[in-house]
Amino acid sequence: MGQICSVCCCKNTDRPNSLTNQVEKSEEAAALCDEESTNACTNVLQTNEKQEIQKEVGNVKIVTPTEASPIVPQVQFNTNALQTSETHEIQDGERVKIFTSETTPDIPQLQHQDYISSPLLLDKDTIDYVKRSRVMVVLKGLPGSGKSRIARKIAEIYKDTVICSADDFFIQDGVYKFDKDELKNAHETCQKKALEAAQRGRNIIVIDNTNVRAWESKYYLKLAGQYQYVPLILEAATPWAKDPDELAKRNSHGVTKNVLERKVKDYEPVLPLYYWWYLNKADSNAVMTLARDWLRKALKVHEFFQDFSTITKLSTVDDMLNYYGKSQQSGGYGLHVTACVTRKGKEENAMKYITSDVVRKSLGKCFSFPIIGFVITPRAFGARLRLGENALELWGMNDNEIEKEEHLPDNTDTGVKSGNKVEASSLTKTFETHCNLEEESNSTAACLTVVPSQIKDVRFSPTIGKGSRAHLTLGCAPGIHAKVTGFDLIKVISHEQEYRNMNREGMNNAQNLERYDITGGVLIPYGEGVWVVYPEDEVIVQSFFSAYY
Repeated sequence: MGQICSVCCCKNTDRPNSLTNQVEKSEEAAALCDEESTNACTNVLQTNEKQEIQKEVGNVKIVTPTEASPIVPQVQFNTNALQTSETHEIQDGERVKIFTSETTPDIPQLQHQDYISSPLLLDKDTIDYVKRSRVMVVLKGLPGSGKSRIARKIAEIYKDTVICSADDFFIQDGVYKFDKDELKNAHETCQKKALEAAQRGRNIIVIDNTNVRAWESKYYLKLAGQYQYVPLILEAATPWAKDPDELAKRNSHGVTKNVLERKVKDYEPVLPLYYWWYLNKADSNAVMTLARDWLRKALKVHEFFQDFSTITKLSTVDDMLNYYGKSQQSGGYGLHVTACVTRKGKEENAMKYITSDVVRKSLGKCFSFPIIGFVITPRAFGARLRLGENALELWGMNDNEIEKEEHLPDNTDTGVKSGNKVEASSLTKTFETHCNLEEESNSTAACLTVVPSQIKDVRFSPTIGKGSRAHLTLGCAPGIHAKVTGFDLIKVISHEQEYRNMNREGMNNAQNLERYDITGGVLIPYGEGVWVVYPEDEVIVQSFFSAYY
């Protein structure tokens, strides 16, 4: 019989169950898949250039806004994962749904032995959102820990799923035969399958390998960024997930206890740089179109046009609309909200955030946010958000952070000459970057919700305190880092509070704040080229909470 690879011993959902009985135990073969041999596979493929296709944002589907309630999320046993009744309650103006398998027939009934509690598999709003998004699930766990069971459950719920496993290479005529000399080719084939699935824009790509050490998932995480797939590292958390004795009994590839003990010692977490709420492609496009429309409305105000022209050294509306470009610090992804900066555990309190229960349980869950305004400055163009109670539990940013001088631009030269078209990546190109992949077969319209403002009493001072700097960076001036959008918003909030306090004290200066009515909202200047749009309505956007590596 063939020898077994301990790192790549993962099953494919299409593999006959009878194969698991044809593999004999082999500790020697299990030890073959060491770091040197597997590392040779990580850089063997180069991704093809992505085809750029621009798609007009069409009908926007109006739905009831919801926000799901609240390292690697551990998929674990949860006897209460499926409730026995469906109820609705309103929290901070948001509808929270508690559902059952009876009210969500597309969710397979999970048995207790599945040990699964991931929102990707259990939360109705998340499932609906993910079905019109792109997600790359990188499974992580020792042989016998339950990874392939998770892969099968994902494929049951999401029909457009591609499962990629290095083990598949060793199946010949229905029989699993491991050959250590073919290990490099096995990983190349697995990577190629994932690449082709990404190029076709498949809904879900599952990487069903053990990924014991952090570097083993590097290729797939990079691939996810190149094709705008949200990466989600999902780790099996069965009670025996790190128990060599039990794993030796349960794994179907005959990996022995001694080998598994070594693998437990080698087991490494994959630490992220940031935690983000990701917007999917269609919603990103729609938000960018919405933002561009607001900027165009603002440019119809003479005072704004003159101020913006002076700052940008541009003279036409078209050039001004193209002033803001896509920041190069977004890793190839579209719109997202930064929840926390961890820098692979190096930031202060980063490990506390990474390992917190609320973060681990929320990874892979859908959240909704209202867009409540737009901030336009010489440096950046951003959409400001209002976070709900559940999202605030995940908020790890400093809302009073003082900007360092290294972030400040040279305001004497924007790099744009009057009367010239903007050659840098413009707001138009920012929009285009969200539609430059092959159109997937399950493509759907954007799903935004327009509702009357829920903050009319504090309309011109809508956020303060925790979560107040939450935003989407829509574009930046040439050479400007995306992080300045948050610092600009902090300054805006300070101005808003200053004027609000003046109003409370009845000071005359507060009454002299200029306001310009524009269609659907109010435009207010705060000096030094800073302008803020306060819309009459809010726009609810959905997002997917995960990490960026």
